[in-house]
Amino acid sequence: MSKRSIITAIIFASIALGVANIVASSSIATRGSKLQELEQQADQLESQAHELERSIASLQSLLRIEARANELGLTVPASMITLTSPEPVALLP
Repeated sequence: MSKRSIITAIIFASIALGVANIVASSSIATRGSKLQELEQQADQLESQAHELERSIASLQSLLRIEARANELGLTVPASMITLTSPEPVALLP
């Protein structure tokens, strides 16, 4: 193998390694950008979940439910009637 062939092979190998390095760096940068985007989306979803939990807690408040029932005209009955059966229905023949 001549000296010129060796130098040419080294040059092509250097170019190939350089291109591979650029491709790898580009891929890493793209994946890093995508990762950052997904982390930001996860943070937004977590904030939204916390907001929904606060909303659920507020809507489940007994004071709020009572106020809403009053707005709808619902009232506490003056008296309650309890119906009882002498025997449970499942035991009847």
